[in-house]
Amino acid sequence: MDTLLHLLLSIFLGVIVGIDRDESWREKKTLAHSRFTFIKPGTPARGLGGVRTFTLISILGFLSGYSFFVDKGFIYFGVAAFAAIILLIVCAYALNYLGSNTLGLTTEISIFILFVLTFLMGAHLIDIKIALGIGVIISLILSLKIELRKAVASFTKREIIESLEFVLMTAVIFPWLPDVDITLSRIFSLFEYSNPTYNDIILFNPKSLWLVVIFVTTLNFIGYFLVKIFKSSKSLLLTGLLGGIVSSTTVTQLMAMKSKETESKDTRNLLVATALLANSTSFIRIPILTLALNKDLFGVILISMVAMTIIGFAVSLISVRKNNDSVEAGILYKSPLALKSALIFAALFVSVQILTQFGLILFGKTGFVFSTLLASASGLDAVAINTANAIPGLVGLEFGALTLMGAVVVNLIFKLIMTLFIGNEYFNKRLSLYFAGIIAAGIFSLIFMIV
Repeated sequence: MDTLLHLLLSIFLGVIVGIDRDESWREKKTLAHSRFTFIKPGTPARGLGGVRTFTLISILGFLSGYSFFVDKGFIYFGVAAFAAIILLIVCAYALNYLGSNTLGLTTEISIFILFVLTFLMGAHLIDIKIALGIGVIISLILSLKIELRKAVASFTKREIIESLEFVLMTAVIFPWLPDVDITLSRIFSLFEYSNPTYNDIILFNPKSLWLVVIFVTTLNFIGYFLVKIFKSSKSLLLTGLLGGIVSSTTVTQLMAMKSKETESKDTRNLLVATALLANSTSFIRIPILTLALNKDLFGVILISMVAMTIIGFAVSLISVRKNNDSVEAGILYKSPLALKSALIFAALFVSVQILTQFGLILFGKTGFVFSTLLASASGLDAVAINTANAIPGLVGLEFGALTLMGAVVVNLIFKLIMTLFIGNEYFNKRLSLYFAGIIAAGIFSLIFMIV
């Protein structure tokens, strides 16, 4: 039964690849180069193969692999069939080049891959799901020929280079960075000094810090190509929506920095709307985090968080309702990487973390409220989890809910303070006004729930 299934799937792969090749020759006039033909010039050209040819090649591959599966001594049959396929490819390519000066190898390589794939299926050396997946991918690559050419042609040299740099940052540098906390004690040891009070203060973690840089560059990277592909200012809003799921602070600061790069009022409104979307998305995370830890706290804060989210979404959409995609969002993304912005934000992130730790040491942990509000400057996720765990053992439900709302307010105020140093005046005023409305909605709805 397995053998029959493998045979049918091999034939199926030959058919789907062959159909695409038939379609390709039928639409030859839309292609940018000529193909090999066995018939006289002036008549419609026929390619190296279509459905029948590719189906027969897939059957040959399967039979070669199955004969090897049945008896290893039949490997010579497989070798001979493989050599015949290679000879066919070489001859076809040579005649194609000599006949029409064409250097394309797409069809020839697809024949080679199809034969190897069906051989492995016949020999039961590959999972049929993997083989089927590879076959579908090959068919997609072949069928999207013109679209892929247009996409590649649209890339500039700078975009290609910075895309490679992005891969270097994420896939090459990041895995090799040590996941070690660099504390003040390490710095003190260089000068043969020690201070028990401040020894444990964490300056930075190379891996975590680089992850912040990667996140900022990823946001910029996604935003750049969303704008490039969709050619719409609204694609920037999608960047904020997605970015807010991970870090609303990062999105807010990135939009603030970009507000100084444009003089357009509409564009600045778009940046404010993006920051609002990111923060509104972050409000949703708080009840989700508390739901698993403290259902009572979840029930109290749910309405206020939903109210803040709705107000944020509504205000962001209203602030860009008159733009009608007239904003040239491309000016906000001058390059895909934006490494300078990422490094600036990383330095700011480290500074905040260090100041927060110093504050906790200097003022102590005597008050749950103070430590919660101070910690909220660097993020709300940890604060929400800590508050949920503190109820009802350390603090009461209402007091804990009010403290958590205070942390949200402090977090928003902290973001505004950060934007004062890196954002445009118009951006700062608008964001402050909208944040005030969101804060008011959250506080009133929470008081309503408690009372």
